[in-house]
Amino acid sequence: MDYLCYTKRVAEHCEQMDAMMTRRGVDRATAEEIDAPLGWLTARAKCIFCKQLDACGKWLAGEAAHVEPGEFCPNTSFFEECRVSDPGA
Repeated sequence: MDYLCYTKRVAEHCEQMDAMMTRRGVDRATAEEIDAPLGWLTARAKCIFCKQLDACGKWLAGEAAHVEPGEFCPNTSFFEECRVSDPGA
């Protein structure tokens, strides 16, 4: 993978990870502090190298409402750990 391809992949995956965090009610400040911040960096790396970009994109677009993120997202347990009690608050 060349550098330009890699930077495009990082941008796409990070954008989707941010959208997933918003939809799942993840508190970013909490996520960035878990395991001083190795949890956050590990989650970012998992997302960047995830092969489920299409499944994630479909779920975020509402095209796969019957699928739970835990079926394709390697960060599901991390996101659960960082959830805000009331995402609307």
